[in-house]
Amino acid sequence: MKNWSVWIVFFLSASLSAQPVKTIELTTSEDGTVEMPDGSNLPVWSFQIPGSPAGYPGPRLVVEEGDSVRVGVYNAGSMAHTFHLHGFGSDTSNNGEPMNPLIVQPGNTGVFSFRANAVGDYYYHCGLQNPIHGQMGMAGLLTVLVAGGEKRVYTGGPKFFKDYHWLLGEIDKEWRLNPPKPGNLPSFLPDYFLINGRSGDALGDYTGDVAILTALDQLPVFLTVTHSGVGRREVVFPEMVLATVVVRNGEPQIPAMLIDTLDLLPGESFGVMLQPALNGEDSIRVNYYAPAPEVLWYQNAAAIYIQHHSATSEAAAGNPVQILPNPVADFLTVQFHAQPPKGKIEVEIFSEAGDSVLRQDISPDQRIPVQRLATGIYFLKIMGENGRIIAGRTFVKK
Repeated sequence: MKNWSVWIVFFLSASLSAQPVKTIELTTSEDGTVEMPDGSNLPVWSFQIPGSPAGYPGPRLVVEEGDSVRVGVYNAGSMAHTFHLHGFGSDTSNNGEPMNPLIVQPGNTGVFSFRANAVGDYYYHCGLQNPIHGQMGMAGLLTVLVAGGEKRVYTGGPKFFKDYHWLLGEIDKEWRLNPPKPGNLPSFLPDYFLINGRSGDALGDYTGDVAILTALDQLPVFLTVTHSGVGRREVVFPEMVLATVVVRNGEPQIPAMLIDTLDLLPGESFGVMLQPALNGEDSIRVNYYAPAPEVLWYQNAAAIYIQHHSATSEAAAGNPVQILPNPVADFLTVQFHAQPPKGKIEVEIFSEAGDSVLRQDISPDQRIPVQRLATGIYFLKIMGENGRIIAGRTFVKK
């Protein structure tokens, strides 16, 4: 019996040690610069992938639920740093707890280990000299996905078509130019209010990670919003989408909660399912409030574009544009039911993942070659001069 016990212990130990470990390598530094929305450059302290330039926010780290994760942080700077996952739950024994951190001295490497127990977005930052290091740029997102690559908001939860991940933050120019000392913090008066490091007109990039590219054929879009700054934040959703909170701080929200405005306090993270309700173009507005007194600092507007598609009813519904055939094997044709727009007409095709796979100028009724595209669902965006969107259509590539 003792021999069997030894073999069982040996077998279990070998099995556990053989489990795959998700390894992530990061470098920290204090000598980077980042371009602001107005074109100016400011200093940034950063987490970065080795060999990549410094930036803000840090890279989005992606793991799956159940992964054993090891984050190796090499300190290439001249100050001590750490790596802390805000609100990650009970498994915080070695992830840079601010009260008892594993400190990485200049020239050294620290390894932060944890188990990814719950699906969601988590704000990571340097927990030393809080909030100085975070406000200097040492912040980013860690995303825990459902295991196996399923597009669900949590294990067994609702499915989604596409996901977006927002990190809300702000930058005080004076803090960046003259980093404050611990214990003698000046007033924090932000000059820039950001979503994933961008603001204002830069949020109008439909192909980026901020704007909602489209919500096709009433397919739901999953948006996570994480607050890494100071003061309260409001995320206001337009009537053209039905917004329901499905995840809150890494925990499923059951039952889901229908909202029109999402309130976030510093460090909070919410997962919101967006269900298209109306065709058209609008924006999700983010309001940034000062901590005290609570006054509105700024408002960002991130564009969304929704187009429901029906190949049999486009013309009957009075839509100005129809694409034929659909499904398609080799060539698409864009037909204008009204007078075609004057000047240049440009089309761009996006994959189901939101990647641009084709972009070209066309004339009315000109065929668009799609024979090299893989089988799947695609989105065709049709634009006039100055990038003005005329229409958007989904199609199926056979």
